[in-house]
Amino acid sequence: MSPFTRRRGAIVATLGLSLSMLGVGVTSSVVHAAPGTLTTTNACKSSATGTFSDLQWTLGGTAAPNPITLGTGDITLSGGTVSSAIPATILLAGYNLGLLTTGLNNIPTTVWVARSATNVDIGGGVAGTKTQVDVLSLTLVTTITDPDGIPATLDETATPLAVNEVLPNFIVTPLGGNVAFSQAAPGSLPTIAAGVAAPTAVTPLGSIYTSSSVAGGLIKANFDCQPGTANLDPPPATSGPTFTPAASIGAFENGVVVAPATAPVCSNETASVGVTQAAPIDISNNCSDVNEAQGGGSPFTYTTGAVSAGTLDDTGTLGDGIFTYTAPATDPGAPIVVTFTATDASGLTSAAGSITITILANSCDASTASCSLTEIVVQPVIGATMTLAKAPGLVVMSPVFLNGAEQVSTGTMQGITITNARGNAASWSVTAYMTDLGAAGSPTFSPLPGVTVPLCSNAGAGPFIANPALAATIASNRLCIPGDNMGWVPTSAVTHNDIPGDVAAVVSGPASAADAAAWLALLVTAGNLADPGVGVDGIGGLLGSKTLCSAPVNQAGGTFTCSASLFLGVPASAGAGTYTGGLVLTLV
Repeated sequence: MSPFTRRRGAIVATLGLSLSMLGVGVTSSVVHAAPGTLTTTNACKSSATGTFSDLQWTLGGTAAPNPITLGTGDITLSGGTVSSAIPATILLAGYNLGLLTTGLNNIPTTVWVARSATNVDIGGGVAGTKTQVDVLSLTLVTTITDPDGIPATLDETATPLAVNEVLPNFIVTPLGGNVAFSQAAPGSLPTIAAGVAAPTAVTPLGSIYTSSSVAGGLIKANFDCQPGTANLDPPPATSGPTFTPAASIGAFENGVVVAPATAPVCSNETASVGVTQAAPIDISNNCSDVNEAQGGGSPFTYTTGAVSAGTLDDTGTLGDGIFTYTAPATDPGAPIVVTFTATDASGLTSAAGSITITILANSCDASTASCSLTEIVVQPVIGATMTLAKAPGLVVMSPVFLNGAEQVSTGTMQGITITNARGNAASWSVTAYMTDLGAAGSPTFSPLPGVTVPLCSNAGAGPFIANPALAATIASNRLCIPGDNMGWVPTSAVTHNDIPGDVAAVVSGPASAADAAAWLALLVTAGNLADPGVGVDGIGGLLGSKTLCSAPVNQAGGTFTCSASLFLGVPASAGAGTYTGGLVLTLV
């Protein structure tokens, strides 16, 4: 029998970035977070006022084993933590009623926290996102001050209730693809029974809920939180009646899942052909391989077995994995079964699949009873290419006005469009890395003939760091910003019209941080390590590609857009000028 193969390729595009820095002064403030955690802005609705205000919730934890080989066991997220500062202003009503005193006051508080993990077993071997809800019963402390000593004169203050707690282990079974641990999506919490947070049952809208009480619940301060930001109304108010949901929820921990060498898995195929007629038999989409992302999947080589009646043209003239079957002149009386296998790029062969072909007659006798015939409707769908396109223009980051302190600029990627008209089952992904960014006078190097890029970090040199002469020249420079100072929050969408039968899906890559302030906090915590630009997990470096977006096997066809919000940490010592670098995007 003849072998058939299908192949995949890579497409690369580069976006230019520009950042202007001016030597005049403004001020900024950031929230500092510890390494290995993610601080997410939540829009929290107060049960007392019915309005939303912003609270920072920080989740953390360590996944182990990491990486893990698929099929070898579970991933355990241990050392889980949750922290925040819950406003206690509403509890001043307890002081005004004589239920609390100035100084320290113990406040019973219950916190519900929902965390999620992607690409794991959600029951019965089905892959999906698993959510774990933990309920914490705490005694928190607020300090009340009253300068004039007279309650209810509006000079009273209450310090926030500090939450800094350990969470139970979160154990999951990976089923393929990396496991992202994050704050769960809104609506992930169960209904809270009547009498616990309110006289009646409460169904939280968010994924973190807190309930603090005074005098056994005579006074309640509840907050229903979900990733997003409050729409302050009117400014400069600290709350508002509405909020804007977060475009995506960043992961605070990622478990890397490596698939073992596994043979392709193939599904059976069926076809119906009229006597003497010819029809294509397409098995090019019947096989998939969990090793696809690791180079062990396609191209597949297909091998077919013997045909008992009719002929099967296996010359591959119609395409890889597509055969022409010509039926015999008469119905053989039973379906014809042809076996096939697929062998992947690593040489592993699937179990035998089957092609079951039913032969249909062209006439029937209705002299004594009714008879029926079947006409086969054939709709050819012809595969084409997969392309990557980007919007024209530069990615211009927000100006940074030098003020003697580290700062962060923001910007948005020029959107890219992936058009996948290949017509096969293969997945795709878009990865990206950021070169170092340099102003006029920045040190540079040439990774390829005719290509010159700024260089001030080992990550920026990528594999060329192996050149001792180049390695000796790499150093921090006031006119160069390491590419690893760039973080992002990817977004993605299916943009073709959805009609019945469409299965297209796209997944955004993990976020570096929840927002610009959280990203700068991570840079500050990491500090200026001996290896410039490798202190945090940014998107910089020629070997540091990160996933912007991806589409899974069997759901990758169609038109998709991907973009990202960008955050660039700018050192306080940076020189004034216009800094440029390349955001290199690869579709594979």
